[in-house]
Amino acid sequence: MSHRTNAVSSTIIGILTVLGAGAASALAQDNLGKPPPQLVIPPPATAAQPPQPAAATGKPQLVFDEMEHDFGKIKDDAPASWEFKFTNKGDGELRFLNQPKASCGCTVPELPKLIYAPGESGIITVKYNPQGKHGDANQRVTCTTNDPQQPEQIVKIHAFVKTTIAFDPPLVSFGEVRNGGDPVKQIVKVNGPAGDFKVSYASVSKGRYISVKVLDTKPAMIDGEEVGQSTLELTYNGNAPRGTLQAITTIRTNLEKYPLADLQVMAEVVGDIQVLPPRVNVGLIEQGSEFKKVFRVSSRSNKAFKITKVDQKSSLPSPLKIDVTPSDPGSETAYNIEVSGTGPTSSVPISATITLTTDDASDKTIEVMLNGAVRPPAPATQPTTLQPPTFAPGGKPLQPPTDSAKPH
Repeated sequence: MSHRTNAVSSTIIGILTVLGAGAASALAQDNLGKPPPQLVIPPPATAAQPPQPAAATGKPQLVFDEMEHDFGKIKDDAPASWEFKFTNKGDGELRFLNQPKASCGCTVPELPKLIYAPGESGIITVKYNPQGKHGDANQRVTCTTNDPQQPEQIVKIHAFVKTTIAFDPPLVSFGEVRNGGDPVKQIVKVNGPAGDFKVSYASVSKGRYISVKVLDTKPAMIDGEEVGQSTLELTYNGNAPRGTLQAITTIRTNLEKYPLADLQVMAEVVGDIQVLPPRVNVGLIEQGSEFKKVFRVSSRSNKAFKITKVDQKSSLPSPLKIDVTPSDPGSETAYNIEVSGTGPTSSVPISATITLTTDDASDKTIEVMLNGAVRPPAPATQPTTLQPPTFAPGGKPLQPPTDSAKPH
């Protein structure tokens, strides 16, 4: 019995062994060409991407409650300010690209922040310092934003600045005055901020030619306000040299804040001899070409005089030819001066100084400037050579081939 049992057991074990080998073979065939599980390398994990912001939508719109403000009349020692209110009336975020910029250092705009949400309002505070200004004053403040319709908008302020110390006129001009002529006077009113204002002293920088003195001080009404008014008298004494005369008159006042103030003074000093035109221009000429110009020298007082000598200094290759003749035969109150010459052979400026010596006491010498420009000569035009026609047998002229008939 035991022997039989052992035989059955051996048979079962053999069957299981055969089945096990077949199962192993089948598994090996199924995994053919595939690496063992432990050799499979998993792909690298993808790094987590940060969330991307949503694309901006909507458009901003900068709208000011007002674009201009007038301060009216203000004093030059009283700074003023104004608030320009605005709103972002668009549906996108409004951004100021930088702080608003003023057209002058006397104006300072202030904006607390640069970004405004849709519907949000803000204020630009504009501060204006009128010190040193007088009369009409206009300033601009430029705002640059991301508003697609109006990326640059300008708000404006205006004021009429009343100076603490006002000169009337604000600039003294004697105009054209004679060298050696009679003295010329100018009256200036100096207005202060109150009835007790006064100018105690005045001086002038060109005291050899201009003098100044304080005549009086008394109350006056200016634009409905009482002011203190001092009167100055400036005198051109007649002995300044020819040319533009510029000077500064300085006054001393009883104001603690403005103890000194300056006034500009001008004059154009001329002699009895007048030159017209005062400068001679020969214009634009070709290289090496000739030119001729005439100018007139006359007495303003119609007094006879003589031109005793003529000198010249020029950049031209050859001297100028200068002819002096009386404008009216037999009269010596005016002369025609004819100047002729030849331009240089290169494109250089024409420059010359003609010096006239006269017997007039106020104008012993007179300098007249002559100038011009030189251009190269126009290039010569090449003559066109006509080719004789070609005749075919029988006398008929041959036509030149057209583009389509030309050989390629």
